[in-house]
Amino acid sequence: MGWKSKNTYSFDSESTKESLHSNPFYIGLLVIVLLTGLFGVVIYLDSLLPSAIVQENKDYTVFNAQRASKDVLYLTQLGPRIVGSHENEQITYYYLMNRINDIIYTRNKNQNIEIDVQEVSGAYSFKRSEGFINTYYSVKNIIVKFHGINSTNSVLVNSHFDSAPTSPGGSDDGINVAVMLEILKIFSQQEETPWHNIIFLFNGAEESPLLASHGFITQHKWAKDCKVVVNLDAAGYGGKIILFQTGPETPWLVKYYSNVPHPYGQAAGEEIFQSGIIPSDTDFRIFRDFGGLVGLDMAFIKDGYRYHTSYDDGDFPLGSYQHAGDNVLSLLKDLANSPELYDKIPSEGKSVYFDVFGLFFVNYTTTLASAINIVAIGLSLVVFIYSFIKFKLGLCKYNIQYFCYVLGAILGSWLLCVIFVFSLGMVLDLLGKSMSWYANPWLLYGLYVIPTVAISGSLLFLTNHQNVSLGIRSQIQANCLRLIWTIVVAFGVYFNIRATYAIMIPVVFNSLAFFTIYLLRLEYSIKTWQWIYLLFNILPCMNLMYQAVTTLSLFVPITGRMGSHRNPELLMGLMTFFFTILIVSPITIFTNTLRKVKFYFITLGIIFMAFLVVVFTPWGFPYNNTNGPHPQRHWILHTSRQFFNGSGELVKKDSGYFLLNMDRNSPNILRSHVMDLNRASPVNEYCEKYPACGLPLSHPLMLQIVDYSTWIPASQLILKEVNFTVNSIEKESPSKLIYNVSCIGPDRMTVYLVPKSNVTVQNISLVQELYTPQHQFRGRPMYFILYQATKDNLDFQFTFTVEVPDNWDGPTVDFVVIGRYAHDKRYPRTPPFLNFLSQFPTWTDKIAWLSTYQAYVI
Repeated sequence: MGWKSKNTYSFDSESTKESLHSNPFYIGLLVIVLLTGLFGVVIYLDSLLPSAIVQENKDYTVFNAQRASKDVLYLTQLGPRIVGSHENEQITYYYLMNRINDIIYTRNKNQNIEIDVQEVSGAYSFKRSEGFINTYYSVKNIIVKFHGINSTNSVLVNSHFDSAPTSPGGSDDGINVAVMLEILKIFSQQEETPWHNIIFLFNGAEESPLLASHGFITQHKWAKDCKVVVNLDAAGYGGKIILFQTGPETPWLVKYYSNVPHPYGQAAGEEIFQSGIIPSDTDFRIFRDFGGLVGLDMAFIKDGYRYHTSYDDGDFPLGSYQHAGDNVLSLLKDLANSPELYDKIPSEGKSVYFDVFGLFFVNYTTTLASAINIVAIGLSLVVFIYSFIKFKLGLCKYNIQYFCYVLGAILGSWLLCVIFVFSLGMVLDLLGKSMSWYANPWLLYGLYVIPTVAISGSLLFLTNHQNVSLGIRSQIQANCLRLIWTIVVAFGVYFNIRATYAIMIPVVFNSLAFFTIYLLRLEYSIKTWQWIYLLFNILPCMNLMYQAVTTLSLFVPITGRMGSHRNPELLMGLMTFFFTILIVSPITIFTNTLRKVKFYFITLGIIFMAFLVVVFTPWGFPYNNTNGPHPQRHWILHTSRQFFNGSGELVKKDSGYFLLNMDRNSPNILRSHVMDLNRASPVNEYCEKYPACGLPLSHPLMLQIVDYSTWIPASQLILKEVNFTVNSIEKESPSKLIYNVSCIGPDRMTVYLVPKSNVTVQNISLVQELYTPQHQFRGRPMYFILYQATKDNLDFQFTFTVEVPDNWDGPTVDFVVIGRYAHDKRYPRTPPFLNFLSQFPTWTDKIAWLSTYQAYVI
């Protein structure tokens, strides 16, 4: 068999048009409509919540969403509950104490319940962000011990009752506090006692960040008995609570989770979270790294637009309470009676796990996953080889060439898709139309999905083997496509990527489709084999759609807080392309079977152009405060700055509004609203002179975007600065100096400590082990110290040791101390600042407070 010498390749040749195996162009459009409909079904399945139990009765055998919602209603009515505020340290604290004491008072006589309050101080270093030291003073924990029969082992369940500034904290983390209270009540009313203890930790300082959990796991008397943790948090608003982190290396925990009534979780999501690309962290990390605990990390992630904003008001469906409550209750019952807690928990490797449309849960070890993937690879290769034998395609030069051209056409069309997505993302960004899909994610469909569908099948028209019928060529193309995905699965096995299951499943179904076709001898049928192939690919396509919905619904809101230095069009465009190729490539592989295909491409082109036009209309505006809402985030500090030289003389003093630009459109999209932006001055001139560009930051992650911030000169801020004192400088040896310093100021402070060139910081008394910072200022390491207390004007005192060259005579470090005045009632905003904030449109959400920045050379 060979190729004809003429017309080896043709685009829509007459023979293709008239072939019995071809289809009219509208079939391609109908398939797209079908896939779109299936996507709608998947969105519906993903949104389904369990029916909430709302009866006001005394039945404490099941979780009651109505009862739990009352706690959230009370907490959110208090407004923000930030650490150190009266709302957090007094009102919320006493409310929880009263609720818990009432539960203890009305408990079943068979149950033994203790309550303990911990006010704890401490410090630790973050290994992920080397040089970041977290220091805290007198933060609160409310701890309840539900005694089991065996009092030596405990299951820990944790949530936090503080909230982010300006946020009522309904979802983060009020709903989980309410879930824990309701579950504690249910356990307290039971006749039977679980085998192991259950520790309910209501921690009062998570947002500051991750403080009270560290205080508990490193210092509390009950911490040493904790073996497993179930951490409950939120990065969204309502919806379902997802399992997004497990272990480390404890598949038996996932086995228990698989028994919950409403499973929801993906190992792929765990790998994404642990990669560090999501700008969030949870207490789970503290329990794991500092307490050696294993466990499960669960959170609400949908509608992340409200996360850490004033819109997190707790007005979400009761089904969200029921989903979390049923799952956590089931999980705690199983873990509190699990035999695995008796002995030292062995390391068993990681798990591969995923739910199927929320209906059931699949989990298995990575060892078994490798075996399954290898079997899938083998099955795919056997079917691939058999297809070539079946169609009598020998290894002659022409057939090998044809095979290579098919692979090249598939991969080449994908490359064209990437080029298109990249080009469109750059053009939209240059035109100032970035993030049009932020409030309207459906725009991603027309901007990126439709072009990917069209382009991904375009080059196959250049692979027309004249001696093989169109039906056989179509099957060869489908087998070649599966070979590509099989190679991807092989790479996943080699690199131990657990998310490989997402691609392995369609590879298996595709292989089984052709196995069935060949078994029934339908490969030469005109349409029957196409129907079988389509039916076999529906479920894996829907499964990929399900994962796409979860991933995109997480990342679209995240683009609103990833900084102005990144182009989110590229991120979301490429992510949409990736999922689209995974989902539709088994279908678009047959684009060259369409008759009058130009009408197919014209129709898709019209759809794309229609969506592109929408981008330039009010429907394409990224933000709103209704129908969602979908606000643009702003982090604004009215800041007073002082800069001192090595002699301690004040060389410069000014004030201004510091805007940390949170997304790509900031601050340009505000220029027609906020007139003061016309007075903005560049921060670059300070970036070379002072650490962090002379700006007051509250987390080292902000260093990634501080260069792109905005500084607007403003009237002088009258505020008591931090009282910084060098108490002593002790010369331990000719090359070592020990500094004792103190900072007296507000309950939130930040210190930047930057040694001079040729000077090394040996230790800082706050922590036992000092990590080399990953952040630098002018090529010098920059230590970032956060301080959080529950009272103002406390003496934050510590020592640090520096090593200097012999005969060193001069300053050794740049020392910056920042005061962060976050309590509005205690530190009211000035009238000019309030006037400035009033210029922001209603579709923005503002975190605004006062701060000071004092730079010293010592």
